[in-house]
Amino acid sequence: MAHDNMHWTDALPLVLLGIRNAFKEDIQATTAELVFGEKLRLPGELIAAPPDINVEKSEFAATLQQHFQRLRPVPASRHANPSSFVYRDLAQATHVLLRVDKVRRSLEAPYTGPYRIISRSDDGKSIVLDIKGKPNTVSIDRVKPAYLIAQDDTPDDPSPPHDAVPICLEKTNKKCQDMLWVKIENGRVIGFLECKNGKKDIRS
Repeated sequence: MAHDNMHWTDALPLVLLGIRNAFKEDIQATTAELVFGEKLRLPGELIAAPPDINVEKSEFAATLQQHFQRLRPVPASRHANPSSFVYRDLAQATHVLLRVDKVRRSLEAPYTGPYRIISRSDDGKSIVLDIKGKPNTVSIDRVKPAYLIAQDDTPDDPSPPHDAVPICLEKTNKKCQDMLWVKIENGRVIGFLECKNGKKDIRS
């Protein structure tokens, strides 16, 4: 086998293909025709020669120019850059939680806050937050709305119940101006801490 290759097995399929397509005078056919009923297409026949078309150069250039003018760019898909998720309630939120993008320690919260929203940008891509008394501009993909509990409208100096009995308490960890309320599920007041004459009394 006249092949410049040390491994003759690599050239064996091509040699066998040539043998199967060799025309035999005695049977007036090839071996492949007897087996498959038709000739095998050789590797050289896979690429057909282009037909001879006589086209004027000016006409061809004009047709080519019209073809490229009809082409329009197709938006490419960017799988490496996923779209940012924005919460629907963020437009009406007054306070938000800010995501921590740095490497967090173990058991560290992924969000900080809540922070009050000072203003929003015109393009809607960033907001200004009040963080520790200073304005900070952050992107909206780093925040999510914070749902705060509405504050109770209890008056600052409520009147104690008419049957409350004062009990003097010398030692307590509450400040004198603080007042501690204790409530049950239905909202009825059952006791509170009140300052009186420099001492702290518990009324129940």
